[in-house]
Amino acid sequence: MSGEREPERLRVGVLGSGAEGAYWASDLGGRGVDVIFFRDLEELLNAEVGLAVVVATPTEAARLSAQVA
Repeated sequence: MSGEREPERLRVGVLGSGAEGAYWASDLGGRGVDVIFFRDLEELLNAEVGLAVVVATPTEAARLSAQVA
């Protein structure tokens, strides 16, 4: 086992505030991942993350998806 590398940790970017964002961060945090919070979509899109989680209302989700498209 001495030749085995430890697997890289998954970097998860979370966009969204309030209880939902905190819930996702705490749920993912215990599973061998690095959770990073972002204030806006631009920061999240420029980050090197393996998984992005966006917590948004339906109206916010429509606006964010239009920005990504």
